[in-house]
Amino acid sequence: MRRRPSWFVGAALIALGQHRAGDTTTPFSAADLARWVPAYPKPSTPMLAIKVLTTHEYVTQVPLTGFPPPCIRPVNYWLLTPAGAEAAKAALQSDRALHPAAYGANTPQAAVDPFALRVWSLLRIRKALTADEAASLLSDAGDDIPATRSQIGALLLAWSRSAPKAVQISAKRVNGFKRYVLLIDLGSSPPAAPAKKGFKA
Repeated sequence: MRRRPSWFVGAALIALGQHRAGDTTTPFSAADLARWVPAYPKPSTPMLAIKVLTTHEYVTQVPLTGFPPPCIRPVNYWLLTPAGAEAAKAALQSDRALHPAAYGANTPQAAVDPFALRVWSLLRIRKALTADEAASLLSDAGDDIPATRSQIGALLLAWSRSAPKAVQISAKRVNGFKRYVLLIDLGSSPPAAPAKKGFKA
């Protein structure tokens, strides 16, 4: 009897269900998996998940061929097997059924605060964002940058809490600030989540 996969393997299957959707012909790398699951605590975690998936015959490595110079160290790629595609699909469906709110419910566009809409649009463009980066890009001359940064941090944190499958906090910080990653684009309006004051960016 096979042991139950660890959480990082389940997260990998869910991510593959989201980004490969049963596709057994498009390869992915450990770097792709790290980008899709920003909650992975270590750079080595994606590779560890791939090794377990390989053991379960859910993925297979793509043969390394045709890498011309100056490629000194080729990137390894993997493909979902038919069994892996089914497992990834089932993992995603199960997760959506168990945690439907985690994937986010959009706020009607007319009800979205204009500033929140600007922050959300920036996150959709950049895919990964800190409150500090957003404040520097969205602030006008004479604006209170710390206050703007705090407001943006509150929005990003609220979205990550109301739709944690769509917006996740990366294990990696940038200049001491939390890095928010958009994994699922919910559309032109942000998740339905009122931002609260006092959150640390």
